[in-house]
Amino acid sequence: MTNRNLPLAREVARQLMDAERAIDHAFQATAQLAAFMPHARLEANASAELGQAAFDRAAAAMTMLSGARREIVATHVALAETQVKLGLSVRNFGGFVDKPHHKAALLEVVEAA
Repeated sequence: MTNRNLPLAREVARQLMDAERAIDHAFQATAQLAAFMPHARLEANASAELGQAAFDRAAAAMTMLSGARREIVATHVALAETQVKLGLSVRNFGGFVDKPHHKAALLEVVEAA
């Protein structure tokens, strides 16, 4: 890939990250809805049967969104392979995107109460 095509590669990366973020936001919103529906039923003192179909649909949507997330991650991997085939190293891209850094979670020992 020539240097003149580098902006195209950067735009692909930007759009990929936008898609990843959108799927995560959709999953989060759907999970919040699914978590709130039983709360609303309990607050309304309604039968457990009420709203079960809606709850099933929200759970199905979360399953589909999980699949979409799996596919966009696979897309990311495939694009990384394409990047290598085109001769674009990570250094070629530099810090043009605000990609979050993975930080190892720190664990601490907690004594039993």
